[in-house]
Amino acid sequence: MNDLTPNLEIQVELEKLAQYLTLDDTTWQALVDAGAANLRELREHIEQEMYNQHRKGFQHLASWTRWLSIKQLAKLAYAIGAKMAARLVGEMDPYFAAKVARRLTPDFLGEVAAQADPRKIREVIRRLPAELISQVALKQIQENQFLLLGRFADALSAPSIREVVNTVKDDGALLTIAFYMENTTQLSNVIRMIDNSRLASIVRSGTENVDLWPKAIWVIDHVEGELKSRLGNIMAEQDERTLDSLVDVAHRQQLWGPVLRALSVINPRYHRKIVNLPSLRNSAVLTDLVNAAVSKNLLEETLPLVNAMQRDYREVVAHTALRQGEEVAEAVVQAAHQSGQWDLILDLAQFLGDDERNMLARLPISHNPSVIEALMRNAAKLGKTDLLLDFARRFHREGLQTVVEISLRDGGDLLQAFLDAARDTRDGWQAIATAVSVVDAPDMLRDIGRIYQRQNPQDQQAFREAANETGLWSRLEQALPA
Repeated sequence: MNDLTPNLEIQVELEKLAQYLTLDDTTWQALVDAGAANLRELREHIEQEMYNQHRKGFQHLASWTRWLSIKQLAKLAYAIGAKMAARLVGEMDPYFAAKVARRLTPDFLGEVAAQADPRKIREVIRRLPAELISQVALKQIQENQFLLLGRFADALSAPSIREVVNTVKDDGALLTIAFYMENTTQLSNVIRMIDNSRLASIVRSGTENVDLWPKAIWVIDHVEGELKSRLGNIMAEQDERTLDSLVDVAHRQQLWGPVLRALSVINPRYHRKIVNLPSLRNSAVLTDLVNAAVSKNLLEETLPLVNAMQRDYREVVAHTALRQGEEVAEAVVQAAHQSGQWDLILDLAQFLGDDERNMLARLPISHNPSVIEALMRNAAKLGKTDLLLDFARRFHREGLQTVVEISLRDGGDLLQAFLDAARDTRDGWQAIATAVSVVDAPDMLRDIGRIYQRQNPQDQQAFREAANETGLWSRLEQALPA
């Protein structure tokens, strides 16, 4: 299961625990702090202990039921009540118990299901006719027993699923049932049985009710790949006002992980619409989004979305990301390097001020030779060597040495590209002179000298003046070929 936003996952587990425990405010808060995994383990332990009590007695009683007719057993169930009947059914042969269940009313069956051991009753549910299941479902929906319906939806047969979907007209109810399902494989199976028109209606029920948004996001996040894309596209088709409400809910309830995972698999034609929503101009929202992408390891999937942003949005993103500090900045650069998205980093870099560029130049990853080479080659390829020259002059000595060493490979093609860019770059010649001023090796100086001699007289003069200021010229002049 994907990592779900803790607040929502804990909320679900607490609702399930509340079936067995009375929770005051102090206990509730203590359980919240315990975390979802511990709550799930506690609930399963309580269920096991609760239903194991008196099990031998009920097993003994169940062994006598074979001597009674189905009609007599149905009467016995009404006589002993739903709670006792639930325990008895749980110990009976599922095939035999299903025959008895067919004699019971939908109302009483719902009461039995609510009291039964979930581990035992599922086998009985699978054997019940689809029409009876749908009648029970309608009754339980009227009583808002969605938690119960979600837990037992895991056990429904394909005919029963189709019957329930066709019978239940309330799309929000179906969405809520899906939200409470525990078996995500079964959830995907259920979604596959619903046609596109009804599925769109169910997802829209979540978009039309702010209280259902988290449930819609949960369902989208927990279905399998192609279904996630299918549901995500339906979500993305909503109008701007509706999608802005989604952003608000994701921000307030910390649902960015599921939202970003859904966005990463939807049709790219929706990207521009979504990432340019008015709600994403909010710096606090963007800060939350960036931090979620980093903490949930979703940066590689998130970065392509930035390409679809308008220029002013990209500028906000660039500043927002770097305001989070060096750890976030390092994660962004690492994600761009691993996914080959240097074009995006170079695009965002144009919006940064001196302090922000200095911080990037100080990052440990910025001095990784493979990162420097990828940055240099992409800057040359994209015609953004002016940006690289600006960053290069901010590197410490070891970083500059790496820059020069890489620029001299392949006959110095990269160095030539930077010399060409220096003509039209503010302080470009000074940046190149600063970079090559760290070179002491005679063979590297000779290579630089050969490239220098290939330049036109005006460029040679401009470089010579800059090199004089850094103290490089005296060493370089000696290395020039006669």
